[in-house]
Amino acid sequence: MQQIEVHYVGFKCYVETNDQPWSPKKTADEPYAVFGVIHPLGNSTLRTKVYDDVDSGEARPDDIILYQGMPNGLVIHTTLMENDNGDPNKIKAKVQTAGNL
Repeated sequence: MQQIEVHYVGFKCYVETNDQPWSPKKTADEPYAVFGVIHPLGNSTLRTKVYDDVDSGEARPDDIILYQGMPNGLVIHTTLMENDNGDPNKIKAKVQTAGNL
C-alpha cells in the first residue's frame, strides 16, 4: 500500500473581521490556524504562524505537512483564530488537551 501526505497549503480571507457589523473597527486581521490530527498510529497538534495584516480577498500560501503515512484513517480538527483573541501557543495547548493529543 502506498503512503500519503496531507498538507495545509494556506487560506484565503473572504471576509475580514472588521467587515462584520458586530466587530470593532480595526485595520486588518492577524489569523492563524491550529490543527489537531488523529490517526491510528498517533496524534499531533500543529500551529501555523500568525499571518500579519490580512485583508478581505487576500490569500496566504503556506505548506505544513499534517500527516504522512499509510491511508488507514485520519481525523483533522481545524481551529481558525484571530490573534487578538489570545496567545496562539495557549490556544494550541487547549486543542492538544481537548483531544488528548
